[in-house]
Parts: sequence; structure tokens; C-alpha cells
Amino acid sequence: MRKLRIAIVGAGIGGPTSALFLARQGHSVEIFERVATPGPVGAGILLQPIGQTILNRLGILEQLQARGAPVPKLTGQTVAGRTVLDFNYNVLGAQQHGLGIHRGVLFETLWHALQAAGVKTRTDADITAILDRDTQPTLQTATNTHFGPFDLVIAADGANSQLRNTLDIPVYNKPYPYGALWFIAEDPEQRLPLGLHQTFNGTRQMLGVMSTGLGPEPGTVPLVSMFWSIATNSLTALHAAGLDAWKAQVRQLRPDLDFILAQISDLEQLTFANYYDVVMPRWHQGNVVLIGDAAHAMSPQLGMGANIALVDATILSNCIAEFDTVPSALAAYTARRKPHLRYYQFASRWLTPIFQSNYSWIGPPRDLVFNTVGKLPFFKQQMAGTLAGTKAGILRKIEV
Repeated sequence: MRKLRIAIVGAGIGGPTSALFLARQGHSVEIFERVATPGPVGAGILLQPIGQTILNRLGILEQLQARGAPVPKLTGQTVAGRTVLDFNYNVLGAQQHGLGIHRGVLFETLWHALQAAGVKTRTDADITAILDRDTQPTLQTATNTHFGPFDLVIAADGANSQLRNTLDIPVYNKPYPYGALWFIAEDPEQRLPLGLHQTFNGTRQMLGVMSTGLGPEPGTVPLVSMFWSIATNSLTALHAAGLDAWKAQVRQLRPDLDFILAQISDLEQLTFANYYDVVMPRWHQGNVVLIGDAAHAMSPQLGMGANIALVDATILSNCIAEFDTVPSALAAYTARRKPHLRYYQFASRWLTPIFQSNYSWIGPPRDLVFNTVGKLPFFKQQMAGTLAGTKAGILRKIEV
């Protein structure tokens, strides 16, 4: 394909990754970000093997490994001590593991890579509309400033995308009734074992802790991420009850986390993340394409959000390289992404109420059979492929 002028809206994960791949192909790429001064903020994320493969292709995995923490296993148990989940990444191969990392570290590393690649970044740009989508699209800001025209616009502006709703594509967008409160804690003595460890009290309470590495520069203290599952409509009651009442609930599930709780002096230190189930029949219109959470936000139950955004960016750049026109490349992108995305959207939608819901009757049978079924060869293989990030169906997988 001829060299394109490309605009990318959103500087999260999918946007910068797309920019790096496309800039390497020789295209002129410009990123537009609503935040005036983007910085290394956020909670911990889990980079699965497929995400690590893509970041290695970009040449930045070693930098991330230096600041992240290996996650060799995922465990889950009830408050009574019954094992519900026990997955070791060595099922995928001796050297395989997840990588727990502060979202800010990934942002910081991608941002520096953009500067090194000469990608133009424009901050404090609140893009609210895309005009002339079927020809050469232009961007319009909230203050009626225009940028463009471009040959291609990539909308990567997150789960609450403004641009998604301006396209003529049907959207199913349903908020999940449960979200999570997050806190990044210092663990200088590394009291907690490496991994992602969850504790369940039925389906209404879930507490997780995950090794998260060193955090953004110049941090040198090991960190852990703690998340507390909570119904969105319970936030007001939680704040009304106060900090001590919440800490008491945490101690009921994990009495060994006082060193984390001691670092929390105000409930405002906890960051609430709500989740959405966004489904679309396609992710392109004319010369515009949606990627990441803007296209297919889902529950984080499988820890795949960041990884799927990385896959989006990779396959989109592959299609741009293979096809002669932007519309044909975007049509191919939608076709190639459907099996993979449909699988993970279905799996997330199915698993979420088993672990986070008001359906209290689900808890006892889950606790009784989930771990046993997970040890059966077929289900163990399915789970391994799912967490690796490569599944596109029961017997199908993708290559990136």
C-alpha cells in the first residue's frame, strides 16, 4: 500500500502500539490524546504470553521485564480455604509465565518508544467527531478545531469512546453490575508470593493480589496490586460505612494483608474501575476503524484487555501492509479479528457471573466442581490456551 497519513485517537495501549507498527512501515502517524499531560498512572495489569510476544516484536519486552514481576501461577480459593483455581503457566511450556506490571510502566515504555520513532503526538486534543469518514476523514475537537484530512483514522479512545457512537455501526453497550476498587501497595519485603492470588466469598466478594514489579521510573520498591470486587450500586454504602468497616471485610477474606491496609488512610486512595460489555457486528466504517476497548470492551475476568488491544494493533498493521486500499485492509481486519474477539467476549461474559454477581446460588457448585473440572485434560488444555491469549474457538487459535 502507498504511504498513508494516519491519525490515531487515544494514547492508551492499542493506539501507541498501532502507531509504532505503522510508523515502521513508513506511514506518517499522528496520535491525538485528550489528556493535556499524559502520565504513568493506573493499576496493575497482567501481560499474557501473546501480549509479551507482541511487545518483544516491538523490541520493548526486556525493558518491561526489568520493571515487571513474573506471574508463574494463578490461584483462587474460598474464604474457607477450598481451592477453586490453581493454574501454573508451565503447562504452556517451561519458560512461560504471565508478567504483572504497573499500567504506568507500559505507558511510559510505549511513550518513550513513540518519541524515539519520531511519531508526532498532540495532547490536550479532545476529539469528538470524525467527518468525511468514507473518503478522507478529518477530526473535529470539542472547540470545533479540525485536523486532517487523513487516509485512515484509528479510534482507540477506550471503553467510553466518544467516537464509537458517531459511527453508523450498531453498538451493544451494557455496563457490568460489578467493578473493582484498586490499590497499588508497596511490598519492600516481598511478603507475598509471586503470582495472582484471589479469595472468594461466594460471588459477592472477591479479593485479589498480584505481583506488579517496580512501578514507573524512578521507583525501586516492589509493588503489589490489590483489587476488591464490588457492585457498582454498593459504592455509596461502602463510603457511608467508612474505611474501618471496609478493612474489616478485607481481613475476613485475607487476614495477612495488614501491611497493605496500613498504607490506606482514606477510601479516596482506592480507584474504582467499572466494566462494560461492548459488542459490534464490525469495527470499521469507510476509512475509520475502532480498536481496543472502544471496539470490544469486556470484563477483565480473564486478564485479557491489554493483550487483546496489542493483538488488534498487530493484526491491523498486518492488514495495512498486505492490502492495496484502506477499505479492503479494514474489511480484512474485521474478518480476521472476529473469531478471536467473539471467543473472548463469550468466555468473559460466561465467566464473570460465576465470580462476580448477585447470583449467590452459583458460589457453592462453583467451589465444589470448578477446580476438579479444571484438572481434566481437555478443560486444562482449553484453559491454558485461553490464558495464553491465542484461542479463537474450541479447536482454533490465532497466530500473530
